[in-house]
Amino acid sequence: MNQQHPPPTIDDIAVILPGLVRALGLIIEQMEPLLDLSCHATNLPEETADRMADIGQALTEHAHTLMREAARRRQAGPGRIALAPAEPQAG
Repeated sequence: MNQQHPPPTIDDIAVILPGLVRALGLIIEQMEPLLDLSCHATNLPEETADRMADIGQALTEHAHTLMREAARRRQAGPGRIALAPAEPQAG
């Protein structure tokens, strides 16, 4: 039986991002000993260093995009509910 699944929603895709970021963090942690060894190698990988810098720049730009969107949503985005003003107390 060939059952077709509906395409994923934007929210389904967004759920992947935190796990992916955690995985990238683990990869970076695992790279530290390799980088230490590479610094002592006779064939120091300058092109690799350039590519790592490019990746770092791209990740920084992506992080800024997420931070801007989070700030925008805190201000006026989905889920924002205006609270009714408090009624004056009879005194």
